[in-house]
Parts: sequence; C-alpha cells; structure tokens
Amino acid sequence: MWSLESVATMMLPEIDLVMGGVGRTQFHIWKFIAERPITGATCDEVEAGLSLRHSSASARISELVAESRLQRSDKKRKTRKGWNATVWYALPPKATDAEQLRLRGLHG
Repeated sequence: MWSLESVATMMLPEIDLVMGGVGRTQFHIWKFIAERPITGATCDEVEAGLSLRHSSASARISELVAESRLQRSDKKRKTRKGWNATVWYALPPKATDAEQLRLRGLHG
C-alpha cells in the first residue's frame, strides 16, 4: 500500500531520477491531485492551485496520463469560466519507482 506521505517526503531530485522521467512540474501536479483522493482535481483546479498556465498544466497532465500516473474519470466539474472539465485522479506510484529508490538506498 502506498501513502502520499511516503512519496511526498522523498526529495524531488530523487523523484526526478526514478519516476520514469517525471519532472518537478509533473510531480507537483501528481502530488496536488493525489492530495485529493476523493474529489480528484480538474486541470483548471491544478492551474489555480499551482499557479500554472493552462498550456503547461494540460501538457503535463497529458504526459502523466500517458505514463499511467493519472486517470481520467467520468466526472465533470465547472471551471472558473463555467466550462465542464474532466476530473483527474492520481494512480499509486509504480512498483518500479519504489524499487529504484530502494536500489539507490534513498528510501526504506
């Protein structure tokens, strides 16, 4: 079982190295959404919460989906402009992420 605390307490440089090329912005987006396991988050909420431009947040979300780190839901919520937006949910870190950290002696 994974916990957000165990992932969030890792240092970001290690995350950059082992999470399959996930960069800092991607990690911050993943963490922002993972902190909302019941409600998830829309791209608009990510933009507002992390002070990102739509183009940056949307591109990073697409990358995280392609890497099976975020999942699209059937839920929709209104954006700040009143448009319907997809709600995204974070998937647990991959077993290979934890294994790579363990092999590097960086975690547990």
